[in-house]
Amino acid sequence: PTVPGFPVYQGPIHCFRTVLQKEGIAGIYRGAGAMLLRDVPGYCLYFIPYTLFCEWITPDGCMSPNPSSIWLAGGVAGAISWATATPMDVVKSRLQADGVYLNKYKGTLDCILQSYQKEGLKVFFRGITVNTVRGFPVSSAMFLGYELSLKAMKRDQTETIP
Repeated sequence: PTVPGFPVYQGPIHCFRTVLQKEGIAGIYRGAGAMLLRDVPGYCLYFIPYTLFCEWITPDGCMSPNPSSIWLAGGVAGAISWATATPMDVVKSRLQADGVYLNKYKGTLDCILQSYQKEGLKVFFRGITVNTVRGFPVSSAMFLGYELSLKAMKRDQTETIP
């Protein structure tokens, strides 16, 4: 029996087995629809701003952006992405947590409607400050690491090709 305030699962494997036994494969994918509604626009507003900011910041005549341009463009892109993804991230998290103690939601739309009716529009922006502030350095480091790795691999290719 589950008691609020006490752990329901003994770890990730126990969680997986329990959800699979109680709800089947559909339980494993709970919140997947909301996650797609979060990630598709979120990633569009991740890579597109990154590319645009890199082009805008990079001086004319340069083949590739410098590390500080990459760092800044990556950080801005991460902040933009998480600011737009936060509302659906709230919905996804609620759906994924649903069913631990009781089932409140019938699906993504029901979760959105119930959340709005009970808590208003502000509920969808919970954590937006933390997400955007965290998104800046994480994305800065990720894009910088990616671009520098790509540059190193291209350099290795040109050195080994006769």
